[in-house]
Amino acid sequence: MTTQAQKQKPVAFSGTIAKIWFRRTKPNQVPVLTLVLAEHPDPTDAQKTNFRRVVATRELAEALVALDPPLFVGEGMEVKIGYPFRRVYKIAGKEKVNECITLWIARLRGKDFVAKRQKKEAARSPG
Repeated sequence: MTTQAQKQKPVAFSGTIAKIWFRRTKPNQVPVLTLVLAEHPDPTDAQKTNFRRVVATRELAEALVALDPPLFVGEGMEVKIGYPFRRVYKIAGKEKVNECITLWIARLRGKDFVAKRQKKEAARSPG
């Protein structure tokens, strides 16, 4: 689990959607939209393209999936606020790394889409 000391500074960048996929987690059915954005720091040199995996969850994921017309590969997108996420884990004895940008505010089609924080349940007092 990420602690306060491990939290990353926010990032912002613009890119072109290179890949889109949507799923729901099991067993809670939380909506997850994953995008791969191609960032072109040097438009004249395609070899310098950076690919970044961006993940939106819950209401933000549903809002982006519900766009009409739908999101499409080649569409431009601005990540106004995103947070780097990195988790190391093991599967069958092999160490794997999950890295992405957790999306908080995105700008598409002239409109901002904002993630909503989940409220923590109030601690129950014994009694």
